[in-house]
Amino acid sequence: MLNAVLALGMHFLAGALAVQSPTVEVEFDRDRDFTEYHTYAWSSSQVPADSTADHVRITMAIADKLEEIGLSPKTSGPDVRIRYRLERENKKLHVGGTQRKSPWDPTDVETTVRLGDHKEMLLIVEMLDAKTDALVWRAQCSHRKPSPDLAAKSIHETVERLFEKYPTKLK
Repeated sequence: MLNAVLALGMHFLAGALAVQSPTVEVEFDRDRDFTEYHTYAWSSSQVPADSTADHVRITMAIADKLEEIGLSPKTSGPDVRIRYRLERENKKLHVGGTQRKSPWDPTDVETTVRLGDHKEMLLIVEMLDAKTDALVWRAQCSHRKPSPDLAAKSIHETVERLFEKYPTKLK
């Protein structure tokens, strides 16, 4: 009986943790030679994040990663243009379970349900070929919004995850 309760509890805990872990999706043009890209500029269609602090954190983190992969900033005639989008959404979290206090009495069931709200953030970074304006690389990561004191660290880690699957090796 205790094993069944523990197994059920572990099942719901695993589900709750799966909801919290960030998911990264990357798409890119497999026919492109990304080693031909050496310079970048921010897209003129870039809309800053609602928070100026978040906008600065995101652009700095992306610029650092672009430099790591060998791209230098260039305002006129870049090889690629970069843009990002930050979306926020309120999500509901539902975790629950049942527990029987007596294995012989089917009416002796205790059900617990925990409901909660949390803010989810989706950061999308896109790279467009400057000559053709074609989207050549896109990465997005979804995760829980961190507390303000952890925002800088969270944004940096998110951008790191986004560029982990960039098609060329880091220097």
